[in-house]
Amino acid sequence: MRSNKNESRLIVLRHFSGIAGALCLAMLVFVLFSAFFTAYETDHHCHCEDDDCPICEYFAVCEGVLREISDGLASLIVAACIFTAAYIHFSLQECNIIFGTPVSNKIRLNN
Repeated sequence: MRSNKNESRLIVLRHFSGIAGALCLAMLVFVLFSAFFTAYETDHHCHCEDDDCPICEYFAVCEGVLREISDGLASLIVAACIFTAAYIHFSLQECNIIFGTPVSNKIRLNN
């Protein structure tokens, strides 16, 4: 019964690791696309006089994000420490440490 429980747990972990990998890949593509777009539009000079220029709005949002990142750097470091500690804790739980049992020591249990 225990083996069946461990197998189902591994299937669930594989499923979540596939989802996490897909999300990581999507985020990487998004960040790279944004970086290339920003680099391409660095020489943008707004010729329209109205405030509805989407590229100017994009640069304003980027500037705001960079300001927020500098404010949230301490919380990012704390979150990274928490995730690292949790990863170490859960990875150590996966180790199957087998201690000496009466059966492995060949101790007879009947009288």
